[in-house]
Amino acid sequence: MTIEPSRTWPQPVASPAGLVHTAATPNYRHAPSFDLREVAETVMRRRLPLGIWLALCLALASWYLSVAPITFTAATMVILEPRQALGSPPPASQTTAAQALDVAQAESQIQVIRSERILASVFDVLNLQEAPEFVAHGPGLRERVAAALGFVDSAPENPTDARARAFQAFTDRVGVRRLGQSYVLEVSYQAGSAEQAARIANATAVQYIKAQIDVKAAAALQGTEYLRGRIINIEAEQRAASEGVREGRIPDMLFSDADARIIGAALPPLNKSYPKNGLILAFALTFGLVTGLLAVAVRHALDRTLNTRRQVQESLGLDCLGVLPKINRGREAKRNGILPLARMAMDQPNSSFAFGMRNVRAGILLAQPHRPRSIGIASWTYCEGRSTVAANLAFLLSVPNDTVELIDADLHNPTLSAALAPDAPSGLSEVLLDGAAAPEGISMPLSAVLGFIPAVSARGEVDPNLSLGSEQMRTILGGLCATRDVVLDLPPLAAGSESRVLCPHLDGIVLVVEAGRTTIEEAVEAVRLLQASHGRIVGVILNKARREPRTQPRLR
Repeated sequence: MTIEPSRTWPQPVASPAGLVHTAATPNYRHAPSFDLREVAETVMRRRLPLGIWLALCLALASWYLSVAPITFTAATMVILEPRQALGSPPPASQTTAAQALDVAQAESQIQVIRSERILASVFDVLNLQEAPEFVAHGPGLRERVAAALGFVDSAPENPTDARARAFQAFTDRVGVRRLGQSYVLEVSYQAGSAEQAARIANATAVQYIKAQIDVKAAAALQGTEYLRGRIINIEAEQRAASEGVREGRIPDMLFSDADARIIGAALPPLNKSYPKNGLILAFALTFGLVTGLLAVAVRHALDRTLNTRRQVQESLGLDCLGVLPKINRGREAKRNGILPLARMAMDQPNSSFAFGMRNVRAGILLAQPHRPRSIGIASWTYCEGRSTVAANLAFLLSVPNDTVELIDADLHNPTLSAALAPDAPSGLSEVLLDGAAAPEGISMPLSAVLGFIPAVSARGEVDPNLSLGSEQMRTILGGLCATRDVVLDLPPLAAGSESRVLCPHLDGIVLVVEAGRTTIEEAVEAVRLLQASHGRIVGVILNKARREPRTQPRLR
């Protein structure tokens, strides 16, 4: 049963400051829709594994072409022409035209050529048992393992079995087919060299002619004096055919007593017939592309993480304030934590990250037009970029010359404090415990108009029973909001309820989700918890996106 889309519009909620905000409800029942751009973006996000898979397929195809034995195929053309049998002169009423053949007779001649008598004669005359492609090179790995386990007899192979095995391999390389509805038969052979392929194909065709002549010779021996002259001709044809079989060539002689004649001798082929490089490489590329795209489609269908602005808006029913690109940090930046990223929107104003953060600032200013305002930055779990967003937002809100206070409210994992104030003498936890010190007294200036309140002192330990929902915290927050904007780096929602107890006392909350990591279920649960705590959600930030925003202007 298909559930139709259900759109829940934001409802106005009054804030403590008398402002009217909107609290949106997640759109739980939005039916999925197909978007070609989203599919293309999904392929682009997976372009690295897709490219690796294509390269692997082509590498395997190249490896196969390098180890596969090269095969040449040569073919001899034989046409069937039934003639008057020996034993009596041709009737006067019979013309020199060949007797007609029916389809069954033509198909029968194919089986005659493939018969053991014909092929065994070629095999023995040319001594193909000693040919390199038919000489056994000893048991392979599979045979040795099977012999060790007792599944096969490990006794040495006798000469009779060796010849039978070589003859079977020889017959597998012989091909005979009828060309369309004509009486022309193509006798082909596959070999490792062009000369060998042409030699054996010619020998097989001549042996077929010789077999027919032998039959006529046997009939001639029982005939009358009329046939003695014919016998001499037939014997000459037999000798010429035998010589052709041994040498693997077509004799320069017209076999008038055979019901078939050779119309095209096999020549050494100029190119190998197998393996076909172009065909195999094209197959590998097509196979890799089809299976790779299929894997991307299956993963996209099973992927429950948020990756695009459209997914955020449809899944949560909230506005996506901005899409921030994934930043590749060097080794030095990784050792310093988020410190190199705390001022990235200010230090690199032309970057995609700065452009996305300015969009976030614009969305917050539109949703909260009156100053001063208090904005909480929340996330579902750790390492989603919440602290980086909070620091850059505080810097941007302080431009131009607006007083802003940045608070690290994550008491149990003070990431911002460790990066921005590693030597802080005191922090928020001490103020909450003592109640004596004013918050301005512990604020550390990051710029002329931006202050920072760390979570704990450099050597302080947080009381596990300390709560952000205390009366002292509300007093501190109210005193700061009277004169400046406040940005709070809140603890993750999955870690406890500390963020939720502050929600009713904030003018707005921005939820940060990580692209490709935060699932739809986690984001929906985060929105539900915030709304259940009477939090006013301004919007969502999609962080660490793998593609830069398309709307970024080209800055010079």
